Amino acid sequence: TEIVDACYALPFMADIRLVLVTDFTSDAKRIEEYLSNPSPTTILVFESESIGNNLKKVASLCEIVDCGRQEESFLFDYVASVAKSNGAKITTNATKLLIEYTNRYIFRINGEIAKLASETDLIDEQSVREKVSPDLEVATFALTNVISTNDKEKTLAYLDKMISDGNSAFAIIGMLYSHYRKLFYVSVNKDSDTLSSDLGVKEYSLKFLLPQLKGYTVVQLKKICDIIAFADYGIKSGQIAEKNALYTCVLEILNIK
Repeated sequence: TEIVDACYALPFMADIRLVLVTDFTSDAKRIEEYLSNPSPTTILVFESESIGNNLKKVASLCEIVDCGRQEESFLFDYVASVAKSNGAKITTNATKLLIEYTNRYIFRINGEIAKLASETDLIDEQSVREKVSPDLEVATFALTNVISTNDKEKTLAYLDKMISDGNSAFAIIGMLYSHYRKLFYVSVNKDSDTLSSDLGVKEYSLKFLLPQLKGYTVVQLKKICDIIAFADYGIKSGQIAEKNALYTCVLEILNIK
């Protein structure tokens, strides 16, 4: 009812009113009734990882927009095309690195190529390394790779770079927790045939996780998850500043190995 009421409300200082609904798990009967006579000045958007039983009828009345990231094979041609439209060429190695740094987000790819093409006619790997900041998920994975080498100096240097790139300490802690939780889950379910679906990741993503398992025991991974969870609690409860919590947390992880 609240959603329908929002849809029937008039736009404010605009021609169109946008109503965005996330994680909808309720009965959709009222929504279905609304869609039989929708407001012409409202756009109703449901954001969902999948279409549950409650949304099947609603989905049949909607335009489905797939926001999933494209495969690397498609993006190679896409990057070359976008570079060309911006009056530049891009090398194969630069293309591969750009796709990795942007984590296959097309919006970022478009923006980064436009920026790079405004500075050079030939985009090479060095240009990408110097001018493009890795997506937080990609940067976090690179950080965990450095941590796995147990090199304190390199780890802190990379952490400094992530902060200077504009990533918040709190966001990095969240990404670290997500990563090590996945590692822990994989470590105790190595023989599972449904790891990718259980973790909500693509099959190819697992090939990046599995090599890191060699450096950790199940007990160590559990301890790491506890350390990060404690740092997260410390920030949320106001007991420690975000940056201090992050650096302390990472140093404790290094000392576990």
